[in-house]
Amino acid sequence: MITGFHHTALTVSNIEEALRFYCDELGFTVVDRGRWADSESYDAIWELEGSAGEYAMLQLNDAHLEIFRFDSPESRSAPSDWRVSDLGITHLCFSVDDIASEFERLTNAGVTFACPPIDADGLCAFGSDPFGNVIELYQPA
Repeated sequence: MITGFHHTALTVSNIEEALRFYCDELGFTVVDRGRWADSESYDAIWELEGSAGEYAMLQLNDAHLEIFRFDSPESRSAPSDWRVSDLGITHLCFSVDDIASEFERLTNAGVTFACPPIDADGLCAFGSDPFGNVIELYQPA
């Protein structure tokens, strides 16, 4: 029986930059951090060979976000023309209690948004993290 949803994971090119963004700007805290290399277990579950890199598990209230940076194998970039309508995980959504102030704060921190918050069954604004992953700010109606 599935009892809940635990985490989403992102692979990034720079783990320190990811931690600055997700911790300093979005309020996550690091609950675990480490490195791995030549792990038969990791290689088996990921269907990789000779994987190595570092990870951090972040937490914000009940939500967890796992960040990976690989030394090996070399990570491939997502296509530059990728859109949220393309197949796969489309975005990470973060609940906010004051979207106007969060939008302004994150814009000042360098986040680029598609447009100012709009009403779409609650207020929302879509932007990108430093690695091009789409993030959403959502203030319920």
